Amino acid sequence: MMIGWASLGSMGLGDYPRAITHLDAGLAIARAADLAWHIGPLRIARDHIRHCLGQFGEAWQGLNETLKRLEELHLVRYQMMACNMLGHLLLDLSLDAQATAAFDCGLAIANQANMTYWTPLLHANRAIARVRQGAPDVESELVSALEHSLTNREGWFLPRCYEGLAELQWRRGDTARCIHYVDQLLSLAEQGNLREVRARTAMAG
Repeated sequence: MMIGWASLGSMGLGDYPRAITHLDAGLAIARAADLAWHIGPLRIARDHIRHCLGQFGEAWQGLNETLKRLEELHLVRYQMMACNMLGHLLLDLSLDAQATAAFDCGLAIANQANMTYWTPLLHANRAIARVRQGAPDVESELVSALEHSLTNREGWFLPRCYEGLAELQWRRGDTARCIHYVDQLLSLAEQGNLREVRARTAMAG
């Protein structure tokens, strides 16, 4: 499972064939061993790949089905992950208000359970969704998400934090600060061989 997640493009190596191989193998093992709790995160990652490959309808259906099952099993941590991936999908479809609602749902689940797991990514994505709706007050949310990720060594959340900060400064017309965050993002991508992050950043630049 973890090799599959590490091979995703949004916060990993961007090697989708490898990700699919490992995630499908993990699903086969989990189903054979009746590991219901293990199936959720595997399906979330698998449907995120469908999203990234442009299979939006299949990804949407799969993520919603998985979220419903996770709610039935009371697996709070994975509910937060599913909400984030649903929001990310909506964000890529330019449905920014609906994306914000999905991220809010994930954060509400986290707050109710008194958990911080996955919250930096939820906050970063929510800030991106809000800035695309014209909200001017998201910088503190992005900086807090970045600082939390750095402090807790949750490096897989850093790309999205830097992307959000760069986009915010670009929309503000602050070229110098935008370039600063883009440089941070490119450095991170080079260090971790994050191919998709590097390509997206280069295209945006």
